[in-house]
Amino acid sequence: MENISIGSGRKSYPGYKTIDIESYAKPDYLGDFRTMKFSDVEAIRADHILEHFDRKESLDVLRLWHSWLKPGGIIRIETPD
Repeated sequence: MENISIGSGRKSYPGYKTIDIESYAKPDYLGDFRTMKFSDVEAIRADHILEHFDRKESLDVLRLWHSWLKPGGIIRIETPD
């Protein structure tokens, strides 16, 4: 399976497929990631998206991302300072 970058906007990373809810970003997967299903993902990048959710939903989002990963997969999260 591929690597996934969530909410990347126009920014892309080599080796990553993009997911975004905004069509202007021309993502590989257009829509709300919370309605998508993936499995055996090696790595997930989530840059400046987690801060848009309250605490409860953030925990649900983290569980969802974790469910997509293959054993030993990684999640890289970046949030503002």
